[in-house]
Formats: sequence, C-alpha cells, structure tokens
Amino acid sequence: MKVLGITGGIASGKSLVSQQFKQRGFTVIDADAIVHELFKKDTVLEEIKNRFPSVFDGGILQRKPLADLIFTDPIAKHDLEHILHPKVYASIQERLQSHLNEPWVVVDIPLLYETGGQSICDWVLVVYVNEETQKARLMARNQLSLDEANQRISAQLPLKDKVNQADIVIDNSGTIQKTIDRVNELIDKVFI
Repeated sequence: MKVLGITGGIASGKSLVSQQFKQRGFTVIDADAIVHELFKKDTVLEEIKNRFPSVFDGGILQRKPLADLIFTDPIAKHDLEHILHPKVYASIQERLQSHLNEPWVVVDIPLLYETGGQSICDWVLVVYVNEETQKARLMARNQLSLDEANQRISAQLPLKDKVNQADIVIDNSGTIQKTIDRVNELIDKVFI
C-alpha cells in the first residue's frame, strides 16, 4: 500500500479532488471527518471544555465561537491542535491498517504540512487556487467577512509554500469540471 496525501489551503478544493478519487474507487480517509467524529466523543469534549469553557453553552460545544477563538488567538489554536491532532493521526494510522492490500489509499489532511503528516505519505498532492479565488470561495462558503477570511487563510502555511513541497499540484482556479477532468487524467496516468 502507498499513501497519497491530499492537502491545500482552506477553500482550495481539497474535498472536490478527494471526492473524485473516492468516486473512482479509492479509499479516502478524511481528517476533517475524523475531527467531526472526535467532537462527538465525551472524553474529547471534556478536554476541550476544560481548556475552552467559554465556547460551551449549556454543555454544548458552539463551533462558531470556537473557530472565531482559534483563528484570532494563536495560543488557543495551538492548544486545540494539541488536543485533536494526535487523536486524528492515531485514527488515520488505524484506518490505514485496514487497507494494507490496496495499491493506493488517499488521506485528505488540510493541515498536512503544518502537522508533519507528509511523513506518512509516499506522495503529496496539493490543490492550488489563486488567492483571490480562495478568498471569494471562503467568504461565500462560510459567510465570512474579508477580515475573517484573511484570518483563516493566514492561520495556515501559505499555499505557495505547500505547492513548493508538493509532488503533484492540481490547479483548481477554474471550473469544477476542469478540475474533475484534471484529476481523472491524473488517476488514469499515475494511479491505475
């Protein structure tokens, strides 16, 4: 089994690319989905509540206040990552063990380079989008102001730095269909 890591910037189109791999029959392990699973575990919620009591209302985690906090406070961001990232990678490793007989398994990890995740990958594919398109997509998708979008983008490693480290780059600055066509061409030439 070989591992293809997919990463990119926020709102760059990682999910679109990962979904295309999934539609073509590849196993895709999604780090964001694992985080959502972790947010349902009482033990994880308790850890988060101990560190961030202000983002709970009536014992329920309020995701928007948590996001607002971690994108404006680097220490809070570090602390949340310290809680979540080891658990995410443990889950990814466990899931990889279930697919050892497959030629390629895809891991979709938004913060792959920021968390050292490239070490578990044979190749890394970065989904690229130009900065203006990225901001516009993020603002529209998450109903964010320009300042909020800029905060979220600047909280990650610059996309150009990810591109410079990538084995493969898919440019998602155009239409959805163009990107899907590029991904299918890549799959046909390299992964099948």
